[in-house]
Amino acid sequence: MKSLKAKRVLVAASMVMGVVAVPIATAAPASASLVPFCVDVIQDAGYKVGPKVRHACQTGVKNQKACEKEFKAIGVNSKTANRACRVAGKRP
Repeated sequence: MKSLKAKRVLVAASMVMGVVAVPIATAAPASASLVPFCVDVIQDAGYKVGPKVRHACQTGVKNQKACEKEFKAIGVNSKTANRACRVAGKRP
């Protein structure tokens, strides 16, 4: 009897952990959703959007200075780069 009860408790605990852990493990970082807005800033300023722009925006999620440096390296003016990187990092 004890082993049956222990199995049930173990199964119940496993199910609870699964219900809690799956949404946490599959959730995307909130700031990653701001990358398209960063790309929009660059596009709206008249620049072509490609992999380098997307990469710079992704960098901006965590590091604004590195983001701005990447944009400057591909010819984006400082004001636009600063605005786009602030959007990516959610610092309006």
